[in-house]
Amino acid sequence: KLDDDYRLMPGSPAIDAGDPLVELTVDAVDLAGQPRVAFCRIDAGAFENQEAFADCNDNREPDGCELADGTVDDCNNDGVLDACQRASTDLNGNRIPDDCDCQGDCNMDGGDGVVDIDDLLAVINAFGDTFSACDVEPLPTGNGIVNVDDLIAVINSFGECP
Repeated sequence: KLDDDYRLMPGSPAIDAGDPLVELTVDAVDLAGQPRVAFCRIDAGAFENQEAFADCNDNREPDGCELADGTVDDCNNDGVLDACQRASTDLNGNRIPDDCDCQGDCNMDGGDGVVDIDDLLAVINAFGDTFSACDVEPLPTGNGIVNVDDLIAVINSFGECP
């Protein structure tokens, strides 16, 4: 016999996985009559989990609340803190999802949000190095050595990061 209880269990990937752009009224409720938003972020599905919350960075703060109040980054708006992205979405290991990386911004750990002369100098200084943050071309992880392709990528990316 199948269990007909569709409430979310602790640890469910559906917790805090609802669309953050959904506009709800203050008195919105789920199918059980419970508040539709718990811990600052809507769950996916018909029932809102009232007992457990996602906390991927283990700081005892609900991820949904951290996202809502802007104390953490979610550059691609996927509902997952950038610092908690799976390795498969952060192939270069800089703790920024690859689809949010600013190609060419390599002068600091994770970059500084601008591709400028500092990045150009960083590539020149790292020329020939392996496993460098300045190995940016081809996307997403480079080719293992800082070379002319990386220099061109930095020049072509000059300016503010998107």
